[in-house]
Amino acid sequence: MGQYGITSGVIGKALPIGGGDAAITPASAWLFENQTGTLGTNLTGSQIYSGSGGSIIAILSGVNGVLGVAFTGNMISNGTGYTVNETGVAVTSASGLGTGLTVDTVVADGGITSIAVNTAGVGYRQGDVITVTSGDGNATFTVNVTDALPIAGDAVTFTNVPAGIILPVAVDYVLNSSTATDMVACK
Repeated sequence: MGQYGITSGVIGKALPIGGGDAAITPASAWLFENQTGTLGTNLTGSQIYSGSGGSIIAILSGVNGVLGVAFTGNMISNGTGYTVNETGVAVTSASGLGTGLTVDTVVADGGITSIAVNTAGVGYRQGDVITVTSGDGNATFTVNVTDALPIAGDAVTFTNVPAGIILPVAVDYVLNSSTATDMVACK
């Protein structure tokens, strides 16, 4: 008997992935994890077996795109001294962390009644208090944020992977295998 016994569950599922898929869609590529009927390209932390060897371009598990992208806001105080609806208004963050967020404002009776994100900005934290800097500069809202999907620039290239090897990392996306084919995602 060898040093390691056979244990069911070490790798219990396999998914042929051929040469990879350049698309980055967050839904799982595994049917047992994704019951929506529309499979994505997310391999959700799979191990990758290289059947033929070659180079593999992959995004490792847990890699996010830009963090803290603002997508909506909730009014706290309408403020005073606002006279017209504006587009692309600069804002400031109480935490001082986020940058680049601009909003479109709707004004009534001197206060901002609603805002819409014009430019999302980056680096914001969920619930950051944001102040609209036009008018008297005292209308505030909290920001809702999301983390963006990774992009191709977040990928790592494994060069000259021998045939029959399992990559030693967990992978969420295989973008392009370059020269590797006959790959299998394993869980």
